[in-house]
Amino acid sequence: SSGINAEYGDSTSAGGRSTSAGDISTSAGDRSSRETDQRVLEIDQRVLGIDHQVLGTDQRVLGTDQQVLEVDQRVLETDHQVLETDHRVLETDQRVPEVDQRVPEIYQQVLGTDHQVLETDQRVQEVYHQVLETDQR
Repeated sequence: SSGINAEYGDSTSAGGRSTSAGDISTSAGDRSSRETDQRVLEIDQRVLGIDHQVLGTDQRVLGTDQQVLEVDQRVLETDHQVLETDHRVLETDQRVPEVDQRVPEIYQQVLGTDHQVLETDQRVQEVYHQVLETDQR
């Protein structure tokens, strides 16, 4: 029985050593785990800093995109005004031949009116001379 106890004792003793070695191993594991956690935290902080920079860049890009959209909107409005002007010019250009065809007719009317004015002027002069002759008598 003493041999068995001795075996158990040795076994317990070995187990104790094993447990003690486990504690050392666990302690080293805790330190290793803390160092890993610290490194992970540092990496996370760097990633967070990079994410913050990316967010800032994204916000600037969005601001630039907004400005580009505003410029594009003004360009579209200008293009629309140009199209409206082009349409009016085209309508005017289409009326030009019509007006060109009427020019000789209008010119003839002006000449006719000028001729009537000249005839009227001559009659007025004749009447004026008659009035002068009458006044002299």
